[in-house]
Amino acid sequence: MPGGFWKPTGSPDTKILDENSNTMVERRSLDFYEGKGKGGNRTDWKMHEYYPTTNNVSSSNTKGMRV
Repeated sequence: MPGGFWKPTGSPDTKILDENSNTMVERRSLDFYEGKGKGGNRTDWKMHEYYPTTNNVSSSNTKGMRV
C-alpha cells in the first residue's frame, strides 16, 4: 500500500455557532494525496477536521474532554 499525506483545502469552511452567534467549532476539509510532496496525486478520499475555537476554550468548559 503506497504512502501519502492529508492536505488542507483552503480555510475553515464551516462554523458551528452557539446561541449568541459566537463561533464554537470550525471545520476544515482535507484531501488525501498518494506519494510524497509536490509529486503526490490527489485521491477521492476526503476528511473533515473539527476543532474548537480558542476564544471558547477555558478550564470550566473542557472538564471531562479527552484527546
